[in-house]
Amino acid sequence: MAKLMKDQIRELDNKSAEECLSLAGQLDDDKDKFECYRRSAELGNPQGQYKTGFYYWNGFGVEADRTKAIEWYIKAAQQEYREALYVLSHAINYSDLQDDTVESLAKSDNLKAQIVLADRQYNDGNYTESFLLV
Repeated sequence: MAKLMKDQIRELDNKSAEECLSLAGQLDDDKDKFECYRRSAELGNPQGQYKTGFYYWNGFGVEADRTKAIEWYIKAAQQEYREALYVLSHAINYSDLQDDTVESLAKSDNLKAQIVLADRQYNDGNYTESFLLV
């Protein structure tokens, strides 16, 4: 069965996002799972985007890269994927997000992002813009 899975992984380009997610659930190897989730993410599936971000964040099957993780979380969050919205709200607290990312989230009515952005602007001396956000 493992051989069949390897053949299926090589043919990911011909699969739908849902097929890639389904295949990932049948695999044991993190690298193989990551490839399936990444392909699903590239096809625009929010669950695949979230899982790709999760694997990048934690370094499962791929070298850990928080910048790439956040990029995938944002794509999933833009499709209202709850888990991604939750993770991003916590990433904001830990200052893992760049100002432009926080600003983008703040513009999409993310209250926590608005507060963090206002705080960052205030600390940078941008008092007027800071108070406009509050």
